[in-house]
Amino acid sequence: MGKYYKQFHIRWSDLDPNRHVSHDTYPKFAVEVRMNYLNDKGIDQRYLAKHNLGPIIFSEQFFYLKEVLPDESIYVDFEVLG
Repeated sequence: MGKYYKQFHIRWSDLDPNRHVSHDTYPKFAVEVRMNYLNDKGIDQRYLAKHNLGPIIFSEQFFYLKEVLPDESIYVDFEVLG
């Protein structure tokens, strides 16, 4: 368990009309980080299908500390609590 993170380079498609990361992009980043974590633990799509499982999100929190702009990179992390 513990923290897991992934780096993302901001693409044009991640931006809103004000040219900073759109509010709906952050949940997509979060999904990718979680699925990468599961894949790294050997729980890939084939494993999930074979065992008739699927991850469920009970809670997500986002803290917007500053605007993220084009061509920047950010790290998205999550922590497994149980």
